[in-house]
Amino acid sequence: MDSNSILNLCAPERQSEVAEERFSRIEEKLLLPNSLRDDFIKTANKHHMVPCYPDDTTVYSLIESTYFDSQELRSFTDHFQRASYRFKLRGRKYGPNGHWPDASAPMYLELKTKSVDICDKVRIKIDNDEFVNLKNGGRIARTNKIKTVKKINDVFETLPQSPTCKIVYRRYAYEQDNLRITIDDQIKFQPLKNIDPNLALRLKSMTWWPDAHVMSKKLESGDYSLVEVKHIGILPLWLQNYMNTHNLVFQSFSKYCYAISNLIQGELR
Repeated sequence: MDSNSILNLCAPERQSEVAEERFSRIEEKLLLPNSLRDDFIKTANKHHMVPCYPDDTTVYSLIESTYFDSQELRSFTDHFQRASYRFKLRGRKYGPNGHWPDASAPMYLELKTKSVDICDKVRIKIDNDEFVNLKNGGRIARTNKIKTVKKINDVFETLPQSPTCKIVYRRYAYEQDNLRITIDDQIKFQPLKNIDPNLALRLKSMTWWPDAHVMSKKLESGDYSLVEVKHIGILPLWLQNYMNTHNLVFQSFSKYCYAISNLIQGELR
């Protein structure tokens, strides 16, 4: 099957099942100097951005994401090649105030696609045994007809995926109407498989590799937090003014690609 057919397996479509959640929006990212962080949050609060967590006792969440990718790191390369249509597959769990749930608690399995500027994310709850089975090369077995399950299983069949890395970070989240802003820091990653040295060397020879290297170095410095702005097409004036005043610009950034860039660099040392 050709690459277009593979991507079509992940093409967004409307779902009717209540067993899954869908988010469709524009996602933009910027690196916020930590020297501006408190002022940025104060400005956001002033414009009615309120904390958004499962309950009133939560002030931040730890997030652990396990990313899958093909042997040739298709999701990684598609990001830098600016593929018009691309996807990421990951398992995710949340730790309110840094406290992880019991190991037997359900987690989320997410399929995130991007077409031009629109990010479409659909997720289902999956129990730990199902996730372990998926990581070991199995498939999701469901008795009901959840289209996302079939879609994910088809991805595994057509473009075999395996766990590539685990990323853990701290997130502060704020919302107001159709605007969501998150601030991520303390980003740490752990490789889950070795990257072939020949593949690492080939990727580093690509014309886009300097972009990957710059991405890694900025966040490695510890001087920035990653801000994600999720909206439906209109940015509030206060945010535009703040970015203009402080010379902040949206830029392409991926925590997964940040992690893989560092792992590739490590393979070549």
